[in-house]
Amino acid sequence: MSLTLKATQSNPFLFILISCFAICLQSQARQGNALGCWIDSLHHRKIVSHGGNIEGFTSYFASIPEEDMSVILLNNIYNREIESIGQAIFSIMLGKPYQFFNEVQLPIETLEKYVGQYDVNPNYQVRISRTNNRLFLAINNGTPIEVFADKEHSFFDKNEDRRIKFTGQNGQINQITVMQGLSTKRGDKLVDRIEKTPIKS
Repeated sequence: MSLTLKATQSNPFLFILISCFAICLQSQARQGNALGCWIDSLHHRKIVSHGGNIEGFTSYFASIPEEDMSVILLNNIYNREIESIGQAIFSIMLGKPYQFFNEVQLPIETLEKYVGQYDVNPNYQVRISRTNNRLFLAINNGTPIEVFADKEHSFFDKNEDRRIKFTGQNGQINQITVMQGLSTKRGDKLVDRIEKTPIKS
């Protein structure tokens, strides 16, 4: 670390950043925030990390000092899952089980609550549909894209950096949140699916 610090003295910002990270690695703290770095635990080991993003770029730097392991991830898109990816890499190196997108199967009755049209703004409409136990998202009458649950009210797209969350009250869903890159869009549910009314004889 001392060689790295000496090499970066010509760059004051980088010098300060690496100095703070070095102090955090030596810290006895087990959890919390220290000098801008996060101290937490992973598989019962202290992990020190720091991430950042601007539009179009995301980064993650983490280290487990007692194992002499570090992971640095640089991404040329905004990625909400970069920390989860980094922790999964640590789990692989440690020979531990890991879960990234933990796909779960929700009951059809639960999926049915999400079905409907959601109004974000005049230029962004979302339609949620269901085919058997599969849920689909369509934006502005585009091609439906299958989305997958990682827990109740929370879904992800396997092909895009896109997350979908549903919220509501009293067992009814009335709002959707679509997160993609730096964009977060929220829309209200317009009309629940119309149930067929039996014809009275």
